Amino acid sequence: MQKFVDFIAERHPDAASATPVDGKNGRFISVKLTDGSYITYPMGKKSYELDVPTDITELNVVISDDGQAIATMNTYVEAGATFTFK
Repeated sequence: MQKFVDFIAERHPDAASATPVDGKNGRFISVKLTDGSYITYPMGKKSYELDVPTDITELNVVISDDGQAIATMNTYVEAGATFTFK
């Protein structure tokens, strides 16, 4: 499973920093780019507690079916045989 910081480095080579931020819909990772703009990624709801700081280096990344990257503390592994659609 890929680490979230490695994913950010690959997807955004112009990333300058990443900071956990809390919003009304939960915790997110705010990535500041070298041009001063920001990109925000959600964290999985069970991957944080609002009163506990997040160590970004411990987060993994999972990509949802719609392509959204989500920072997560979980580690996902294949749990069965792959079904191939025709």
